[in-house]
Amino acid sequence: MGLEDKPGHQEADARVADMEATGLCRHLSEDGLTLLAEPQDSWRMPTTDEIIRSLVRHGENVGCTWDGASGSADCRIAPDKETPLWAPDLSPIYYWSSDEYDERRARYVNYSGSTVSHQPKLWGNPRHGYRCVREP
Repeated sequence: MGLEDKPGHQEADARVADMEATGLCRHLSEDGLTLLAEPQDSWRMPTTDEIIRSLVRHGENVGCTWDGASGSADCRIAPDKETPLWAPDLSPIYYWSSDEYDERRARYVNYSGSTVSHQPKLWGNPRHGYRCVREP
C-alpha cells in the first residue's frame, strides 16, 4: 500500500484481484481526502463504462455512451478536461479504469471519450489519471 515502489513490482503486472486487495482507492478515507494505512473500502476504481457515463462539461453530464467493445464513445458534446487533485499543474489525458483488457493490458478512456483503448499495465504513464468512486 502506498505510492512508493514495491520490491518485485517490475516482475509482474497488477491483476484485478491485486487492485481489489491493495489498490489506493481502498485506503481512502470516507471523505476521500486522506490515504490511510488500513483499507476503508469506501471507494473503488470505476469501470470503463462508469468513466464514460460520468464525463462532464462545466459540471453537467455530457451524455456519453459506449457499446462495450468499440474504440470510442458517443457524446452529445465534448467533455471538459479535469485537473487531477494530486497534480493540479497537470491535466490528465487518459483515465485508467478497473477493467482489464487482458492479463498484461488495462483499459483507459481519454478525457473526451473519443478513445477507449488499452495499454500495457507496466507503462504507468503519469498522464493517465485515475479517480475513485463510491456507491451513493
